Amino acid sequence: MENKTFKDLDFKPHQLKHICENATQAKIQFKNGYSLSVIFGEIFYSNGIDTYEVGCFCGGEMQYIDGVIDGIQGHLNEKKVTDLMLKIQNL
Repeated sequence: MENKTFKDLDFKPHQLKHICENATQAKIQFKNGYSLSVIFGEIFYSNGIDTYEVGCFCGGEMQYIDGVIDGIQGHLNEKKVTDLMLKIQNL
């Protein structure tokens, strides 16, 4: 089965859209139980142009995975989001 990449993310308006007009969020669940939240908008760790804030979760808890993700990661471009998605899917 093919791994998910940035192009598979489905961005929807973020709950803080009333504060930041371009605030969007995509959530994706992987078969191994991990999920990612990818957020866009200048009020987050994103420049509101071409970088994103990413958090990894499992069982509703934020994940800190040595060598992969240390809490929230910000200012990631599309390629870096895809790279992170691939690493997490292959855990």
